[in-house]
Amino acid sequence: MNCLIEGCSVRATVGMTGVAKKTVMRLLCEVGSICESYQDRVMRNLTCRRIQLDELWSFNYCKAKNITPEIVGKVPFAGDAWLWTAFDAESKLVLCWRIGDRGSQAASEFTRDLAGRLANRVQVTSDGHRVYLTAIEDAFGSEIDFAMLVKIFDADRQESKARYSPAQCIGTRVIPIIGRPAPKHLSTSSVERHNWSVRTVMRRYTRLSNGFSRKIENHAAAVALNYFAYNFIRIHRTLRVTPAMAAGVRNWPALGRTLPCGPLRSTGTEGGKSGIDNEKGNRNCDAGNRHRRNDWWNLESPQAEQRHWYSIHSISWTDGACAGYCHPLVRRPNKRRDDWRCCGSSCGSSFSRTC
Repeated sequence: MNCLIEGCSVRATVGMTGVAKKTVMRLLCEVGSICESYQDRVMRNLTCRRIQLDELWSFNYCKAKNITPEIVGKVPFAGDAWLWTAFDAESKLVLCWRIGDRGSQAASEFTRDLAGRLANRVQVTSDGHRVYLTAIEDAFGSEIDFAMLVKIFDADRQESKARYSPAQCIGTRVIPIIGRPAPKHLSTSSVERHNWSVRTVMRRYTRLSNGFSRKIENHAAAVALNYFAYNFIRIHRTLRVTPAMAAGVRNWPALGRTLPCGPLRSTGTEGGKSGIDNEKGNRNCDAGNRHRRNDWWNLESPQAEQRHWYSIHSISWTDGACAGYCHPLVRRPNKRRDDWRCCGSSCGSSFSRTC
């Protein structure tokens, strides 16, 4: 799973792990379906305020220009596979996505899905794609502040760069559509920067590469898995937390290897004992105890200035799992900066921060 969410193709994953290709694909589909259903369930009643919309191109089996009647009958949904994304500019959360064509029906289904996940009035900015005009109005009505940011490109391009490089943007034009959108927040830069991240870590969207799916189910599973990793696992460098934590969807990272500095507190209980003070401790607890702690971390700690995140050495796909071998560490007061103490009741030893 780490290979698939870090930009490796299926064949590269097979080469590094020694696992059969069919096993990797089967695991990808199973985990991807779980990630998709989980995100569809928890991404509700969101309080986002500024949303940016964009589309990202890829293809399934072959490009649209290479489709033949035989391929149409053999492979359903072959050809272009556009990825519609809704991106929150503040929390960096991907609220929802859809894979399909770039037509009006796909836009209508995508915007209706987005409208059903929001709990308040939002400001939405999109590019100049015309299908958004009717799709946004049908999904939100007048309860939205919507504007289009149309980019103006230079028509003069060198013939050698016309195929792979976009034309130079020489200006923009803002078109308010519905409501009163705030001019200072009219931008699609955040979602376009996110598209760059998608093309970096998801091999099926990397330009000028041979990574693509032969089945739309595999394509959708890979997208769901990578968006789960982006929203719930990977720490955002600007926010210093995951996008799901910044948006209030979740109070702790789902899983990971190294978590950054931040306050923490254990609130989970098992058999009348708190998660941290369990006699067995994280290192010695069995899989059942680890998987049953569904309220493991709480960021609202009264000792926020003393507590820090710790390094995680193992991972678990269980929601809210206790995935670490080490207890959280607390810096001793009036001591040097790298002097840490273990919080576990069964340990209590002190050691340097690098340990």
